[in-house]
Amino acid sequence: MLVWPVRRTSTGKFLTFEDHNQAHKPRALIISGMLCRHASFKIRLPSEGGSCKLVQALDEEHVTSLLEKCTSQFTNSSNETFRRAGYVCLGHLFIRKPALVLKPESKAALERGLATGGSEQVRQVVLRMLNEFIEAGDEKVEDAKPDEVSGAITIRNTLMQQYLNQILECVYDRRDEVAVEALKLVAGIYDRGQVHPQHCIADLVAVQQRGNHCANIGLHVLRSIVEKHPSYCVAEVWVGGVMKGTRLQKDGQGPLVDALSRTFELRANDKGFVQRVIRYSIDLIRAVSRIDETAESLREKCYLSNVLATLPFPQEVGLLFFIPFPDCASQSRLIAIRLLN
Repeated sequence: MLVWPVRRTSTGKFLTFEDHNQAHKPRALIISGMLCRHASFKIRLPSEGGSCKLVQALDEEHVTSLLEKCTSQFTNSSNETFRRAGYVCLGHLFIRKPALVLKPESKAALERGLATGGSEQVRQVVLRMLNEFIEAGDEKVEDAKPDEVSGAITIRNTLMQQYLNQILECVYDRRDEVAVEALKLVAGIYDRGQVHPQHCIADLVAVQQRGNHCANIGLHVLRSIVEKHPSYCVAEVWVGGVMKGTRLQKDGQGPLVDALSRTFELRANDKGFVQRVIRYSIDLIRAVSRIDETAESLREKCYLSNVLATLPFPQEVGLLFFIPFPDCASQSRLIAIRLLN
């Protein structure tokens, strides 16, 4: 039985999970979560009359009690160590009983953990926990009923679809460690067919503006998508990913065109795709003349024009489409001048 004692001090005050002398609590919580995860089996206990009865090694009451402590006290704590421990424990509980992730308190905890304004270390723990949760769905459970297996798969698919936008937002996190965990999760989601691949393409293109580790993971997933579903990587989505990459630019840094070229070359043999990329990009750049243009929009278009000018287009395609638009270079200069002003 899991026991959570509440002690009273000499002054009559109750000690809480927030007290500094309760520093052992995060570790105890994680151990309790692991016990819940791995004690889902049944044991035989002697009963009256000399017979034995089959009971859960750790019953659901303790799991529910631990879930309440995780969501109400630990993941909501002002102490980051407590919050991280809370999410690690939640992961163990979700693996034991996937339906727990659908509870309102579980959803609220996940929303807090993935929020962009929160702790980056906590986001990293949450992403790793979700990764372990979906990977656990691949494991075979002895004596599991077919409807239980099917229900667990449905829950995991629903969860990933519900939180996909927050997961993809973590790709733009300031810390590479968080972005790597997010990309690993996206790769796992794609491999299991839990979301439509087209929802991820733009962010996989944008992440090419990060370091090599993140860029390579993104390229690997994107290559797999394009090989299986080339029609999903349309010009508009690819250009949208290029423009999203401005969020990852450091001050004074130009676009990492070599990295972006790797994603472009995945469909460079498709003449229709290449032509559409040029047409769509130039249409966006030419729209710079609007009076209400924001500085951010101008910066994105300047960024796009620099990428467009250096991509490895087939020569005949470049000649065919750059000749009808002789003002493209002047438009790019216009963007740069307006940004300087």
